[in-house]
Amino acid sequence: MPHVQAVLSTQQEDFLQWMFESDPPRDAGSVSVAVRLTAVFDPHLLRRALTLLTLRHEALRTTCRAAGGTLEVAIADTLEPEVRLVRAAGDTPAEREAEAVRLAHAERMRMNDVTRRPLVRALVIELAPRAHVVVLSVHHFAFDGWSMGIVLTELGVLYSALSAEHPDPLRLLRPLPMTYGAYCAWTRRQWSLNQPYWDALLRGAPPALGPFPGRRPAVRFRRRVHRFEIDAALGSGLRAAARARRASPFMAVTACWTALLAAWTGSEDIVLMSPVPGRTLPEHNGIVGCLVQSMYLRIDAGGAPGYGELLDRTRAAVLDALAHQTHAYHRLRPQIPYPSRIHYESWRVGPQLPGLPSEPFPLPRDPEELDWAAPPGTADLSAPTLVIEERGDGSMAAAVVYNAYGYAPRTAALLAESFCDHIRVMVTDPGRRPAARRGRPSPSSDRKATPTMSVTPSVTPSVTPPAEPGVTEQPAFTGLELQIHQIWCEVLGLTRIGPQEDLLELGAHSLTINQIAVRVHARLGADLPLYVFYEDPTIPGIAAAVRAARAE
Repeated sequence: MPHVQAVLSTQQEDFLQWMFESDPPRDAGSVSVAVRLTAVFDPHLLRRALTLLTLRHEALRTTCRAAGGTLEVAIADTLEPEVRLVRAAGDTPAEREAEAVRLAHAERMRMNDVTRRPLVRALVIELAPRAHVVVLSVHHFAFDGWSMGIVLTELGVLYSALSAEHPDPLRLLRPLPMTYGAYCAWTRRQWSLNQPYWDALLRGAPPALGPFPGRRPAVRFRRRVHRFEIDAALGSGLRAAARARRASPFMAVTACWTALLAAWTGSEDIVLMSPVPGRTLPEHNGIVGCLVQSMYLRIDAGGAPGYGELLDRTRAAVLDALAHQTHAYHRLRPQIPYPSRIHYESWRVGPQLPGLPSEPFPLPRDPEELDWAAPPGTADLSAPTLVIEERGDGSMAAAVVYNAYGYAPRTAALLAESFCDHIRVMVTDPGRRPAARRGRPSPSSDRKATPTMSVTPSVTPSVTPPAEPGVTEQPAFTGLELQIHQIWCEVLGLTRIGPQEDLLELGAHSLTINQIAVRVHARLGADLPLYVFYEDPTIPGIAAAVRAARAE
């Protein structure tokens, strides 16, 4: 185990184990966004603004140094980011645009050795004097997706201040109530409090999901993606089925994936893993770093439950896990190294740089062509991963991510088709019990040619905000309800919400509900357990819960 000098989050501890348990080491990759700018832009001011951000956020000054067979992780006093300027080649605007796409894609696929480069880098692609694309990347070891939103906002403020020759741009940003190092120290104090829950939950859990029909022996991992789409009608039906049982869309997706895995493998003990933001207090929201928390979900699929009952079980498992989410995941992963993973994301708007005319520029969600060895003496037993991205029009971009050495494309296509079938049954007949998947591939039959599947290929997720509910007048809220209305609108990206509109019907899920709970605690002084938001998810209902919490 590498030696560390800095106080790290559990995700960073796990990255260290994961990266260096193989030879050569694996790379966790970077969190990246690309933004198109349509105004005069100065890359040198961008460098200065990024440098100021590294002074403000210590995680951006993370250094890793190999020394005597160990890895020393520390926080440097100063650390210049890497900023490169390139001009897109081409004689016409269309040619330069195509070259910018190619350069941005190559930058997204670029892998970093954490011991050799700054963890913060920016590529500025010039298409014309007033047309640039900025690709901003920070290594995942020190950074998460939530942090990118913070960085873009603050980067826009600092760039604008520098453009106006402000004498002290950092003073324009609010002081941080908690540093990343203090956050990591705080989480470590929570680990022992939550450890009994995780010990009990995972006692006797299977380390891998199996036997998994279609899985072939593999000692290497090569990332491949099968993309498909859940159309708006089916997505709306899934949300309605979730609302009917006071569940979130994430819980409904997880229940359908659990039903698929149980039917596919014949196992009744399904262990999943899904990442959550790890930001459970108001002072965590402005921290930049790798706060994301990997969270196990263990769901009992025994007794042939109907889809509705399985959703109830999933809801209970998710709420319990969220209540104990701050834990030492890196100590549990050796016990359960191969859960089936679910990544669920809700897209509202794409990345922008505030203060400048900007819009999202197309960029792959994750690095492609990843290929690495399993730890010496072990085989890769990973189950395929499900990725869901909500779109503003109600549809969902979906993908099955799998190991190309362990699974054939046909298996991933069948999993995608079967998952959509499970959603349709949950929507139309929630009392029905999932049946075993007929025609599951065997390791030998999986080598056959891939058949044509009736699954629609995915396209780039829309960044158009979802249509607002049919509310034509501003609701007549006063006092406490007005404050809660404001919090809901901020988190859900809406302007008006009716008195009896359902939080879950408006598109909330466990992550956005957690954000609402954090703001209710910060502004209204009420610490509401998450289940409250499912019992009566309306503005008057939450107001009543706040009054009750204050009276205790």
